[in-house]
Amino acid sequence: MTFTFDITLTRRTTCAPGALSDLGRLILPLGRRALVAIGGGSVRRSGVLDRALESLSSVGVRATVFGGIEPDPSTETADAAAAACRESGADMVIGLGGGSVLDCAKAAAVLATHEGGAADYQMGRRQLERPGLPYVAIPTTSGTGSESNRVAVLTNRTEGIKKSVMDSSMVPMLAILDPELTVLLPPFETAYTGIDALSHAAESFVSLNANPVTSGWAITALELIGANLQRAVADGTDLEARAAMQIASALGGAALNAGVGCAHMLAHPLGATFGIPHGVAIAAVLPAVFEANRIDAESQYARIARALDPECSGLPDAEAATRAGSALRGLLERIGLCERLGGRGVTAADFGRVYEGVLRSMGHIKTNPRPATRELLESIFAASL
Repeated sequence: MTFTFDITLTRRTTCAPGALSDLGRLILPLGRRALVAIGGGSVRRSGVLDRALESLSSVGVRATVFGGIEPDPSTETADAAAAACRESGADMVIGLGGGSVLDCAKAAAVLATHEGGAADYQMGRRQLERPGLPYVAIPTTSGTGSESNRVAVLTNRTEGIKKSVMDSSMVPMLAILDPELTVLLPPFETAYTGIDALSHAAESFVSLNANPVTSGWAITALELIGANLQRAVADGTDLEARAAMQIASALGGAALNAGVGCAHMLAHPLGATFGIPHGVAIAAVLPAVFEANRIDAESQYARIARALDPECSGLPDAEAATRAGSALRGLLERIGLCERLGGRGVTAADFGRVYEGVLRSMGHIKTNPRPATRELLESIFAASL
């Protein structure tokens, strides 16, 4: 654990059932014209968008809706959203939806004040030089932690990769966590977004860049997930479990200041190459990652095991750590997410393509507790088939 760190955080986070109704009042200091970014239409059908627009209108904020943000949003969509910001005269951006929407909206907010396109900044051809428009995140899922971090993950179709645009200025000015917005999320989506949150907490907790602050956030997130994810999957109307998962997602996103490891290194190219939803790819590889890393981070994996399985609470570190993988697999079984890569059409022969994607999109990651060599990644990949 390091005691030297630099952390960026969302300026303000509010969490309460019905908090969406306070949107207008909360953002009034940020501007008078908002671009509201949404996805494929669920927030329209559920009435959530209408509630948000009504709250904005009640305080005199004019809103333009940018819709149709796809899962794993592309650099082209981020560019289109940024163009819509400029055309509408928006002085703030609101992301209302799942992690893909939040990432796209976050990128659009900073691209709106810069020349060039998202791919330029993603591939390092340009550098962000100034803050973007004020950005507000309102998640309708509990998983990505985009509401509390500085990262926007975008799909670059030309390069065939998923890769981040990242800058401290991209952290939201405001995050509104309203568990009522997640009650309609189906069980399968609740499960795999929840495992994404778990992976952020676990990988940041064992990261070589972990520090006392990120570790505190991460272990609290893991405890909340261990106690509440199964409840949220079983009963989507359980507001206590839904609120706990929203908080866990936000804490996991903040803990990402410490970085991720092998699970994300593999999941990003698996998503870009095979179209596997991010949380599903994470669920497929994370148990093998636990097994591969546990000897190099024994005390941390012992605490992870205790957070996920109460039966591990009285065990010494060495024994608890050996049960971290089985504790995770038990949770995956209980929430119906026993995914294997082979079930998604991936074969052993595909590792070369996946590893090429690792090098191009996540090869800069050096925070896994064991060196993320080709041999280690291939062994995890093989164990996940």
